[in-house]
Amino acid sequence: MLLVFLIGYLVSLACKLLLGMLLLSIARKRYRGMQEREMMGVETGGKRIGGWGVVDVDDDARQHIYNDDPDSLRRLKERDEKAKKKEEQERERGISFGHVSRYAMVAKRIW
Repeated sequence: MLLVFLIGYLVSLACKLLLGMLLLSIARKRYRGMQEREMMGVETGGKRIGGWGVVDVDDDARQHIYNDDPDSLRRLKERDEKAKKKEEQERERGISFGHVSRYAMVAKRIW
């Protein structure tokens, strides 16, 4: 009886080791692929504006990004137009603070 349990234990231990090695090899392949994708160039031609990783892209890139969701593209264009109109109105009134950013205020200790 002891021999049967010992053989069963050794077989299950061998299965556990093989499964661990298989999972480890899969994980290493995925990690290698992730590192390769990190090294790929993903330059969009946009320029960084402000904080929080905001990137300004031109209309062609925006069309390409939103080609499967025209509704969002339309809303985005409307929001941009609304912001431009608001900025023009503020400029006409002479109270535009568009050139001041939080970082410039901190640098000059205005904050």
